[in-house]
Amino acid sequence: MSELKEIINPADSPFVANLKKRYGMDFDKLKEEKIDGKIYLMAPPSRRHMRFMRNITIMFSNYFSSKNRKCEVLPEVRLDLENGDYVEPDIQVFCYENDREDKEDVPLIVIEVLSKSSRKRDLGVKKEKYAFLGIREYWIIEQEVSVLDVYVLENGRYKLEITCGIDNILEEETEEKDLVPEFISAIFPDLTVKAEEVFYSVI
Repeated sequence: MSELKEIINPADSPFVANLKKRYGMDFDKLKEEKIDGKIYLMAPPSRRHMRFMRNITIMFSNYFSSKNRKCEVLPEVRLDLENGDYVEPDIQVFCYENDREDKEDVPLIVIEVLSKSSRKRDLGVKKEKYAFLGIREYWIIEQEVSVLDVYVLENGRYKLEITCGIDNILEEETEEKDLVPEFISAIFPDLTVKAEEVFYSVI
């Protein structure tokens, strides 16, 4: 997600006033998330952020269409949590096939594009919430270094399974990870995810 800020009284917040001035927005047009009873407002994503989302959406949409799968990829759609909380992930992947044992209102994959202001929350409390829901994979795009980390749910916790990226990124940023240029999706075994497509026109 893009800029996140905790708001106690959203309508009266200086942060909201600044967003209105900066983006020409009304309060009711700002995106928001509610986590553990607290409201967080989000500024519009940057163009770079949107390019990542576009590339992922196109990749999945083309795959589902070519394979005639009853699946869809949805950007920026509300995902309800427990106790009245809700979030709005950058991208969610759903399937509605008859042999699915999962709940159809829970995505198979959630994808977040990190920013400096959202990094801690996306890698912390939201990651825990997604695991609790049983979302099988959590993909995190580190837009600062153009790396995609794929976390797979195992025994109620996410385990880093794959780090995908282009080999010309800074080595010190990925020295503890084995960087691959492409990988096969565990959920969709006939889908090859390529770094050059994920990061197209971004780096």
